[in-house]
Amino acid sequence: MSLKTTLEALSRHHMAAISEQDRRDFEDELDRLRMMRVAEEGLGLGDFLPDFALQDGTGRVWTSGELLDRGPLVLALFRGDW
Repeated sequence: MSLKTTLEALSRHHMAAISEQDRRDFEDELDRLRMMRVAEEGLGLGDFLPDFALQDGTGRVWTSGELLDRGPLVLALFRGDW
Protein backbone atom coordinates (compact mmCIF):
# COMPACT_ATOMS: atom_id res chain seq x y z
CA MET A 1 0.00 0.00 0.00
CA SER A 2 1.40 3.42 -0.94
CA LEU A 3 1.87 6.21 1.59
CA LYS A 4 -0.84 8.25 -0.15
CA THR A 5 -3.32 5.38 0.06
CA THR A 6 -2.46 4.76 3.72
CA LEU A 7 -2.90 8.44 4.62
CA GLU A 8 -6.22 8.63 2.78
CA ALA A 9 -7.47 5.53 4.63
CA LEU A 10 -6.37 6.98 7.98
CA SER A 11 -8.09 10.25 7.17
CA ARG A 12 -11.36 8.52 6.33
CA HIS A 13 -11.14 6.41 9.50
CA HIS A 14 -10.48 9.39 11.78
CA MET A 15 -13.02 11.66 10.13
CA ALA A 16 -15.70 8.97 10.57
CA ALA A 17 -14.90 8.82 14.29
CA ILE A 18 -15.62 12.51 15.03
CA SER A 19 -18.88 14.40 15.26
CA GLU A 20 -20.40 16.15 12.26
CA GLN A 21 -19.73 19.56 13.84
CA ASP A 22 -16.07 18.72 14.50
CA ARG A 23 -15.77 17.46 10.92
CA ARG A 24 -17.20 20.73 9.57
CA ASP A 25 -14.90 22.76 11.84
CA PHE A 26 -11.91 20.74 10.68
CA GLU A 27 -12.81 21.20 7.00
CA ASP A 28 -13.37 24.94 7.55
CA GLU A 29 -9.91 25.25 9.08
CA LEU A 30 -8.35 23.32 6.20
CA ASP A 31 -10.11 25.64 3.74
CA ARG A 32 -8.78 28.66 5.63
CA LEU A 33 -5.22 27.30 5.51
CA ARG A 34 -5.56 26.54 1.80
CA MET A 35 -6.74 30.11 1.13
CA MET A 36 -3.74 31.43 3.08
CA ARG A 37 -1.50 29.21 0.92
CA VAL A 38 0.39 28.08 4.02
CA ALA A 39 1.89 25.01 2.34
CA GLU A 40 2.90 26.90 -0.82
CA GLU A 41 4.25 30.02 0.92
CA GLY A 42 5.87 28.41 3.97
CA LEU A 43 9.50 27.50 4.40
CA GLY A 44 10.78 24.60 2.37
CA LEU A 45 13.60 22.15 2.74
CA GLY A 46 16.89 24.05 2.82
CA ASP A 47 15.29 27.46 3.47
CA PHE A 48 16.68 29.59 6.26
CA LEU A 49 14.47 30.24 9.26
CA PRO A 50 14.21 33.95 10.10
CA ASP A 51 15.55 35.11 13.47
CA PHE A 52 13.03 34.56 16.23
CA ALA A 53 12.43 34.78 19.98
CA LEU A 54 10.34 32.22 21.84
CA GLN A 55 9.39 31.72 25.46
CA ASP A 56 10.18 28.40 27.10
CA GLY A 57 8.13 26.57 29.73
CA THR A 58 9.69 28.57 32.56
CA GLY A 59 8.94 31.94 30.97
CA ARG A 60 12.48 32.66 29.77
CA VAL A 61 12.67 34.17 26.29
CA TRP A 62 15.31 32.67 24.03
CA THR A 63 16.45 34.14 20.73
CA SER A 64 17.56 31.99 17.84
CA GLY A 65 20.94 33.71 17.97
CA GLU A 66 21.47 32.72 21.61
CA LEU A 67 20.57 29.14 20.88
CA LEU A 68 22.73 28.91 17.76
CA ASP A 69 25.69 30.25 19.77
CA ARG A 70 25.37 27.10 21.89
CA GLY A 71 25.44 24.73 18.89
CA PRO A 72 23.09 23.22 16.31
CA LEU A 73 19.44 24.04 16.78
CA VAL A 74 16.41 21.78 16.45
CA LEU A 75 13.03 23.47 16.78
CA ALA A 76 9.94 21.49 17.78
CA LEU A 77 6.61 23.28 18.22
CA PHE A 78 3.72 21.80 20.19
CA ARG A 79 0.20 23.16 20.10
CA GLY A 80 -1.55 23.82 23.39
CA ASP A 81 -0.71 23.71 27.06
CA TRP A 82 0.76 20.24 27.27
